Amino acid sequence: MYNLNDFYDKQLSILREADEVVLYGKTVMRPIMEAALIVLGITAPIRVFDSGVFIDNGDIADCRRVIILCGMRAKTRKSMQSAVNEFFPKARVFEFHALYYGWLTRIVKRDCDYGVLADTIIASQREKAIHNIDTINTTFCNLNCAECSNGIQYRKDKKQIPTNEHIKYLKSLTDVSPISFCNFQGGESLIDKNFPDLLRRHARNPRISVLTVATNGAVLPNSETMEAMKETGAMFRISDYGHLSCKKHEIIGLSEQYSVPCELYPRSEKWVVYGQLAPRGRTQVENRKIPEKCFFGTKDLMFYDGKLFCCCRTLFAEACGLDAEAVRANTLDLDSDFGKRELDVIVKGENLHLMCDYCDFPMKTVAPAEQIPRKK
Repeated sequence: MYNLNDFYDKQLSILREADEVVLYGKTVMRPIMEAALIVLGITAPIRVFDSGVFIDNGDIADCRRVIILCGMRAKTRKSMQSAVNEFFPKARVFEFHALYYGWLTRIVKRDCDYGVLADTIIASQREKAIHNIDTINTTFCNLNCAECSNGIQYRKDKKQIPTNEHIKYLKSLTDVSPISFCNFQGGESLIDKNFPDLLRRHARNPRISVLTVATNGAVLPNSETMEAMKETGAMFRISDYGHLSCKKHEIIGLSEQYSVPCELYPRSEKWVVYGQLAPRGRTQVENRKIPEKCFFGTKDLMFYDGKLFCCCRTLFAEACGLDAEAVRANTLDLDSDFGKRELDVIVKGENLHLMCDYCDFPMKTVAPAEQIPRKK
């Protein structure tokens, strides 16, 4: 049996003897592991390696080195392992799962069933879990972005989702399948005054492995939010919109103070735009090829107000009030009597080609967060 506790103890012992620790990959897990290693008292220098080079442009010296593979997907870790064999043939190599579990249960002490949490992390490691869900707790936002992919700019009925409803619906999902990454979005999540309670209650669900919080960097989290982030092991992902993200450095500082993982999210440097919400008239064969190449594809499940959407374009269409088969076929009503088969249709994107016809492809890119002037 794969025992995360045993692996954690052995790996931590080896890390404490290392001359250098290398975190492989610019992934979500990389800043989490960096924050964890610091709290665990690892004194060796920590460096980041990706795409054949050190991020700090340093040399590959001969030393007692430990490599931690920070990829969640098995295919990604296999590719990383191949590169490690080439660049670091003498290094000790770990996957991140046991160290992450040990940090969550012994340092963070997340309030949940640790046995079930271990099963969830192992399921994620073996790709037997939903990879990622973006969960929206509020459609209120302090920004008014012209190209918001969640369609916030088109929602006239801005709402704060009641915490009890949010928890109930997400639990209905995890009862069917565990989740590797659960990312809070909006709107702007930190506007929700109930967010600390919502985060803590989500963290009690051991069928969720990693909790992340997306923020536009313009809202400073209060002390209760920071305490909740620390207690749950959640991570901040700050979108950097230049001067609009006026609190980003303060958030980074608070995160260091509270030992909360934090990163400036690199994908926010430019946005893709989908084009007009109208069918393009492609053939089904043409549309079925798009999810394989699309930046989002089946990797962008959206959870909002009791419904699971196959991609952000489906959520956008719902926000705009589009009544079409493409939307219905890519939406799961969590009030319905659904099981694994119905969930798989959405998770695997079996009908996503219908929604793909409502997108430009390849999509153009624009500068992020262009603002629509608010009406006075």
